[in-house]
Parts: sequence; C-alpha cells; structure tokens
Amino acid sequence: MTGHISILRNLDIAHILYLREFMEKVGRGVVLIQKACADRGLPPPRWTEDDQGVTLSFFAPEVTPEVKRLLRVLDNEMSRQELQVLLGLKDEGHFREAYLVPAIDKKLVERTIPEKP
Repeated sequence: MTGHISILRNLDIAHILYLREFMEKVGRGVVLIQKACADRGLPPPRWTEDDQGVTLSFFAPEVTPEVKRLLRVLDNEMSRQELQVLLGLKDEGHFREAYLVPAIDKKLVERTIPEKP
C-alpha cells in the first residue's frame, strides 16, 4: 500500500511506457493507481499473481444501462447537445435525468463549466 521495490518483467515494455510518458519512474505505479481510485471515490484495486503474470482488477460503481451508453460515446470534453445527438436522444429533460445526472452523481463525468450547468 505504500510502494515497494518493482520487479520489471519486461524491460522493453517498461522503457516504451516511460518514453511515452505513461510511466514516470519505476516503483510508483501502485501508489499512483491507489491514489487515483481514492480521488475518484472508487474502491481500492486488487492485484493478483499467478503463473501467467499479474492481474490488476478495478471495481467500478454499479451504473444504469443509460449511464453505460453515455460513457461509451463520451470522448473527452463534449457538450450536452453533442452527446444527445450521438445517443439519438431529443428530449433534453430525459437526457439530463436518465443519463447526465446519474453519471455526475457517480463522479464518472464532470461539468467542464460548473457555474453554467
């Protein structure tokens, strides 16, 4: 939980991840992953190891089918109108109540301009 000495299983992959800035240095990934989950109100992840390697499991909150649909089409910052078009929805009230508000409540999406809901 507080970090550990890393065992690099594939130096080539680690080097590529470092060059692509997906990894800042060896040994901090566990701590950063745990912090990211905690910051988002998610349960801590679980690592398991067997003969095949290491598996990292994340646990997400339960969401409605509507929120799942919203998350599938969401690509970075998007307006409400863009999302409704992609989802084929015309009723703004229904979109807000069934899709947007539940996703915001679960902290899966956030408003880009909070002062203009």
